[in-house]
Amino acid sequence: MAIRVVKPGLSTTVQDLGRPGYYHIGIPISGGMDRFALSVANWLVGNPEDAAVLEATFLGPELEFTSDATVAIAGAELPPKVDGGARATWTSFHIKKGQTLAFDFLKGGARAYIAVSGGIDVPVVLKEVKVVFNMSRPAFLGDSSVGLNHMQLMIQNFKSQNTKYRMIAVFYGPMGYMLLGDEAYNKSRKSHNGNPYKDVIAELQKDGVEFEECAVTARGNDWINSDLLPGVKVNTGGNLRIVELVQEGFVQLQP
Repeated sequence: MAIRVVKPGLSTTVQDLGRPGYYHIGIPISGGMDRFALSVANWLVGNPEDAAVLEATFLGPELEFTSDATVAIAGAELPPKVDGGARATWTSFHIKKGQTLAFDFLKGGARAYIAVSGGIDVPVVLKEVKVVFNMSRPAFLGDSSVGLNHMQLMIQNFKSQNTKYRMIAVFYGPMGYMLLGDEAYNKSRKSHNGNPYKDVIAELQKDGVEFEECAVTARGNDWINSDLLPGVKVNTGGNLRIVELVQEGFVQLQP
């Protein structure tokens, strides 16, 4: 079934109960503002409580249905009308093919939830993303870096979805050594095998990832520019750089 949007309303969005469990990578739950009303609207039409609905703010949309459906409105008192005939909120009602659902003026509250039997299905598309990796803490799975692994996985997903991305990795503190060239790495880590992360970093650089070393960390360890891997930039300070990027709209992830 398709629904034709005749008028979009003031601010009508597709919402569900959000994405719990991702705060540790910087993603809040989000979802509908009134989780109770969203769930009730879904229950009234026989959907799972977390099915997607339309969230209408202050002014409702006008929707033409291309097939029969069961609909429920919950939340704000935004009186629904089917072909001009009044319908009640907080209960379900039927709409026939070709009929139009519209809304009268808001009487109370702010956001109403429009649930349709079967749910609302829209393609999931992430058009553009900006991510900064805070690489200041040790995080390893065996000998591999969790942060570098996450970068590779995210880039694979972005490429498969044709998502435009900008990714910056800021290394500082105890993890600053990961951006050293072989000679400086061996001296810093008391090793003879060179930097084991350089090949992964080089591949990520080919994919557009920008790597930055903290000047404070470098100065504290007597590292100079020639000690770093090719293409690595030096910023004035790791913490301040991340704050700057977050203010520019980057999402911070810390493995």
